[in-house]
Amino acid sequence: MPDFASRRPIETEKSGAYLHERSHIPASPMASPVAWARSNAGFLLGVAFGIGLVAVAFTTRASWNVHRDWVVPALIPPIVAGGVCIGHLIGRRELNAVFPALLFLAISVAFIGFNAMRAVYVDRPDGLRDSMTIVSALSLGLTVGAALFASVWVEVRRPTRAPTPEL
Repeated sequence: MPDFASRRPIETEKSGAYLHERSHIPASPMASPVAWARSNAGFLLGVAFGIGLVAVAFTTRASWNVHRDWVVPALIPPIVAGGVCIGHLIGRRELNAVFPALLFLAISVAFIGFNAMRAVYVDRPDGLRDSMTIVSALSLGLTVGAALFASVWVEVRRPTRAPTPEL
């Protein structure tokens, strides 16, 4: 029997076998891949956006005639961080905060498409293609900057909290 008169209740002998009987321990919930994907949607979207932004960066680099092969590999960490921030914000349903980053990404992808169409008709160095590459690269940089800023802004104002435990 516990001693409730002491400062801390102490039970020297555990009364009853209810503590260690398997029949009294609730079963753990069944883990399904869909539930796991739903609970990790922000991170999974972030990985997908990170891979996509790196692909956009290498595509932009491929359309530039001047060889600066170190630029894209040197910028992969912030580019991937921007992609993870975009996925995190979409996972949190902070669409107003992530909208500028998605807008700049759409501009960058559009200029990559226009650049590719121009490359079909022009096979020599072209000032218009160089201009579209520069606009695409600047827009990609603004995408990453906007995503990082939006993520910090949202986390400062409304930090991510752990879910309430289910009993």
